[in-house]
Amino acid sequence: MTPWTRQWAPTWPTGTVPALAPSPSAPGRPRVIAVDGKALKGSARLTATHRHLLSAVTHGTVVTLAQVEVGAKTNETTHFRPLLAPLDLTGTVVTFDALHTVKANISWLVETKKAHYIAVIKTNQPTAHRQLTALPWRGIPVQHTASGTGHGRRESRSIKTCGIADELGGIVFPPRLPGHPSPPPPQADRPT
Repeated sequence: MTPWTRQWAPTWPTGTVPALAPSPSAPGRPRVIAVDGKALKGSARLTATHRHLLSAVTHGTVVTLAQVEVGAKTNETTHFRPLLAPLDLTGTVVTFDALHTVKANISWLVETKKAHYIAVIKTNQPTAHRQLTALPWRGIPVQHTASGTGHGRRESRSIKTCGIADELGGIVFPPRLPGHPSPPPPQADRPT
């Protein structure tokens, strides 16, 4: 596992920071960008709460590509598209947490920005969540595990992946990139 290195860029109080550098992706690998929001430590004052920023940063060597101040953590979702709009995301993989797993944002990423995505699905997307939890996860082997100390505790994260054939219905979620056919809509079970 390679250690994280951080390159900090100046922070502007409002607006989006322009791209600072291309992604340091290895040749032949797609550029990967993470979108995440954080409260600025030490920014709270007697008359004001913490300042909260939404950022787009590269994976690997962390380079901030775009950043915007948001009013509150619950307001992050409305800043997702304006944050990423000035960036060329064609062929880029964009990762984000469940807060940004909103069908309109994902459709915009795929259809307008021609990007790929890795989304966290929780109960805010009930149909997709139900489909994913019904998969046979116990029988799927762990493909990668990383352990470390963070946030004052020892953490271990494992990744399992599973392909779902289109003829089995896929996962009901936003469209795929052009050239990748969408699965047919699910058919209601009817007695024969």
